[in-house]
Amino acid sequence: AKLTARVVARARAWDEVIAHWLVPSALAALPTRLPMLAIGHGGDVHTLRRMHLLGPVVRALRLRGAKLAFVSEELRAMASAPDAIVQPMGVDVAHFARLGRAPTSPPTVAFIGRLVPVKGADVLVRAIEHLRTRVRLEVAGTGPDRPRVIELAREVAARMPPRPIGMPRENDPPHRDRLHEA
Repeated sequence: AKLTARVVARARAWDEVIAHWLVPSALAALPTRLPMLAIGHGGDVHTLRRMHLLGPVVRALRLRGAKLAFVSEELRAMASAPDAIVQPMGVDVAHFARLGRAPTSPPTVAFIGRLVPVKGADVLVRAIEHLRTRVRLEVAGTGPDRPRVIELAREVAARMPPRPIGMPRENDPPHRDRLHEA
């Protein structure tokens, strides 16, 4: 309620609303009556689905005249919104493929994202055990799953004694942990 009141008060100076995340952003902006683009990114869509609120929220946004967008076909299908835009967000892989780079030894595998179960950082850590070559795993992110991912990295490392492991150092920034060298 406080967020909605603040949005409505500030919206008087806005021309339109671009709401990243259906909740809380798009819902908080419903009363503004401004043109709105509501973007579903993932965590918001999954949370609404688990709470059986995805359908009602999508209907409320449509009734309000909001244009809907999702970052993947999967999320658009989950929301039963075939008329919504699909606009992937993320890294321009082609751009980075053209850049010259020096190979690392061992190769580096990176997870960059919010550390929540749906993102699968734990799956990546477990996969390290199944690789035939040494790799360095870098995990960058914060979130409620962070302690569990760090503990899992320790467990995986314990099962792989011949391979070296690096754990977070005290001076590493909190958003970037060197969790595993395997």
